[in-house]
Amino acid sequence: MNLNWEIIDANPEYELLTVKYSNSAGQEYWRNLNPMVWTRDAIVSLIEGHGPHVAAFFERGEQRKASPMETLPESGGFDCEPQKYWLDGDIPPTVIPEQPEIDIFTQRIEMSLQEPGDSEHTWKVIDLTPEEQAEMLAVIEDGLRMQRNQLLLESDFFNFPDACVANVQDWLDYRQALRDLPTDPSWPRNVIWPTKPEVVKESN
Repeated sequence: MNLNWEIIDANPEYELLTVKYSNSAGQEYWRNLNPMVWTRDAIVSLIEGHGPHVAAFFERGEQRKASPMETLPESGGFDCEPQKYWLDGDIPPTVIPEQPEIDIFTQRIEMSLQEPGDSEHTWKVIDLTPEEQAEMLAVIEDGLRMQRNQLLLESDFFNFPDACVANVQDWLDYRQALRDLPTDPSWPRNVIWPTKPEVVKESN
């Protein structure tokens, strides 16, 4: 079947294209398409890709014209139950199983999409690529350094001789331990944070 087409309206902003198809018999068929790529070749390929559907529609049109109107029913009736919605309380609640433990340095986790009718989600553990592992390691290290720097900032007062506490050395040792954390073998997978000293005031 030979088909012709004509673009009636084009709106790239909304990915909407209205096309009119026609054949030699004078039949017309209008169709809205949603192209994601707006090059000339892509548009032509999309329009002509719908050709078989349009040709089938024109062929069915001949069959529809041949159908006698007297075969159509005039009226009828049937029993129908109303559709249930979640407000009716008949749909079971969605079950989210406990999230499995993962190694955040080498894995990530996703919640699998439910199939229609399912009421329970599932978790999917995905291994990180070497590139993703390197990126995750950098992110975790940055976060730990920020936490370490915040602890140093909070204890900065005890770095001065006039801190007016009896255990200044304990605080100096604590601050040095914070600075040494990135060189510790446990960094950054199993960081062991130094214990913050108590504030022991000087006796008068």
